[in-house]
Amino acid sequence: MNPHKDILAALLFCPMLAGCFSTTSDVGQKPLVYQFSKTAKVSTVRFPGIVQASQSLDISLKEGVGGVVRWLKDEGSQVASGDLIATIDMDSFETELESHYTNLRHSREQISEFLAKNPTELERIQNEALLKERNLEGKIFEDRQLHKGKPDDERQRAAADLSRSHYEVAYAHQLLEFQKNVSDKGFDTPFALRKSALEAASKEIEKDYNQRRIERLQAGPLPEEMARAAFQIDVASGERWLAGKDVLSASAARAISRKTFDFNIDIWNARVRETEERLSQREIRATKAGMLIHPILWGSKVQPGSEVWEGLVFLKVISTGSYLLDAAIDENLSSVIKTGASATVFLDSVPEKAFQGIVSLVGKVPRRNMYRRSDFKRFPVQISVELGSLPVRVGQKGTVVVEVGRGEGVFLPRDLVAMEGASASVRLWRNGSVATIPANIENFDGDTVKWLDPPEAEGELAW
Repeated sequence: MNPHKDILAALLFCPMLAGCFSTTSDVGQKPLVYQFSKTAKVSTVRFPGIVQASQSLDISLKEGVGGVVRWLKDEGSQVASGDLIATIDMDSFETELESHYTNLRHSREQISEFLAKNPTELERIQNEALLKERNLEGKIFEDRQLHKGKPDDERQRAAADLSRSHYEVAYAHQLLEFQKNVSDKGFDTPFALRKSALEAASKEIEKDYNQRRIERLQAGPLPEEMARAAFQIDVASGERWLAGKDVLSASAARAISRKTFDFNIDIWNARVRETEERLSQREIRATKAGMLIHPILWGSKVQPGSEVWEGLVFLKVISTGSYLLDAAIDENLSSVIKTGASATVFLDSVPEKAFQGIVSLVGKVPRRNMYRRSDFKRFPVQISVELGSLPVRVGQKGTVVVEVGRGEGVFLPRDLVAMEGASASVRLWRNGSVATIPANIENFDGDTVKWLDPPEAEGELAW
């Protein structure tokens, strides 16, 4: 209620009203006055609002999925969490899933074949490398033996062979001399003599061989023998190195092939999981309880047979029982309303019943008027209210009453206080005269201030 309007009404209709103020046009007579006293005061603001759902769940496809609507639950239906509300046909993704399963099976068959035959090939290369290693060890042993010389038993055998050759040569020459005498006397053929000569020459050759053999054993290895042994060691070492590299290469190739097969299997597993997650949206279920709404898209609502895709909101589940009253109010009202303040809500459909609510939002940015330009800024305010099982439709209108101030003391109309900068003063009527005195005040609401230091509990102020 505006005190200014009350005073003006009293001036127009009750000029002789006693106890509030009196008027005179004569100098020295009592001026227009305002009776003040200590009272308790509650200040409220009232504004209209529109019922909105406090919570709304948008239903749309996700993860790059698209399909054709097969079935939708009727609009306005009450749904519980987990209820089936829509089914979608996704034939292309079902075909894609079958292809992914085929590729996954093929990759698993490949790795099975690889694991079955690859160890045999690797073992063959490892065995070849082991043979090369043994060959190198043999060549190194031969080189050491060559530098070490022949063993004593071989030297003794050579000496024995040479000694035996001397005896055999001497015996062969004796037989040759005897055969000559026989031949000279005509008791044998020339062929027998020739045979004895050849045997004697053979023994000479054998003795010469054994003699050179002794000399060879005493002289040690020849340079060409040492060079040949070193060359054979180098060749065997190179072959062993190449065989080792073949083993490393085969092992690395096997590891790379195994990782490639594993990677392919992981890729197809991931694609199978991704496609299965997409196909899980063929049946859409409500994740919260509420009422089902079919929003309007491009002038119509989605029907069975309509195509839907990722991000397109084709269903909504709004909460029931808990609502918001959405309003846009003037700046002078929004400045005195605080978030968390209690509010009383009256619906146009049941104006006789009051519902308790709480101010849940006081906007700091004015709401843009989409239909007309205006110099008056209006700020959004939302009131949370529980309506229980009352049948309420979204978009229904109502009225909100918010308490913005409550206190006890002396309250004055703003027009009764003179302001000069930050200083305030009032005109006190006392003992037939007007005295201007300073006043300590604080804001109470848009029309009223609280006088913190009145000189007395009640009295009169001149306008």
